[in-house]
Amino acid sequence: NRRRRPLRRRAGLDFALKKGFFACMMQKTRWTWGALAVALSSSRCATLPTFGADLGKQEVSGAIQRPPYSAQKTYFGYVVPGAEPDELLDGKKLFYVYAWLPAVTPELGVRMLSPSRRYSSPGKGDLVDPAFVAAANSNIYFDPWIRLERCLTAVGPEDLGKPCAQWAPLGENDDAAELPAQPDGAHHNALVRVHSSMDDPSRALARGLYRIAFTTAKVGEVQGSFLLQVGAPIDLPGLILARSPEALRQDMAAKIR
Repeated sequence: NRRRRPLRRRAGLDFALKKGFFACMMQKTRWTWGALAVALSSSRCATLPTFGADLGKQEVSGAIQRPPYSAQKTYFGYVVPGAEPDELLDGKKLFYVYAWLPAVTPELGVRMLSPSRRYSSPGKGDLVDPAFVAAANSNIYFDPWIRLERCLTAVGPEDLGKPCAQWAPLGENDDAAELPAQPDGAHHNALVRVHSSMDDPSRALARGLYRIAFTTAKVGEVQGSFLLQVGAPIDLPGLILARSPEALRQDMAAKIR
């Protein structure tokens, strides 16, 4: 019988490895060229569940089914050991990812999963932190805690250059049972859905600046890779994620040119 060449040496496999598909698919099935073709045809791994909305959800045969968010943005990040936090609050290191919401929406969803390579790999249009690229093969993860906040004083792009005078908390989460388990088998990944309020202006999901605060729910350092997604049930051209308000402003300016 003709001896088969090791899969690692076959042409084109390096591309799959670099994109993270190989590590992700190996957790689900034995490799075949058909599986490799499926992986290369999509920027998302099958282990990442659909990011669905409360708006339009229904119960079918005892299970909740949610329509996918029409607008979604994804950020792949990595917190290196000893990283300086954006803020130290009550002894916890908080890190921020910022979002620009270009129009009013009835709902916003935010979810964070760690380690990211267990669930997905970067695709076209995703925001990828250089630290994530440098630690592409890392399996280090943390127990995410997230909180969505809105800046009440930033309603236009011109406000992004000013410090926010008031951040309003909208919702937070630690453990979400509907998300896949972490490598230790515990459901510690985080998800929060927030509905716009017509009665409370501070909780209205209006056009403007938002941020996602995150840390670890456990004692110790925040360290490892993560996948952060923001979704809305309506199309939102101009929805942007960035690591700072200044980066948001620059991204918006580049799109206008």
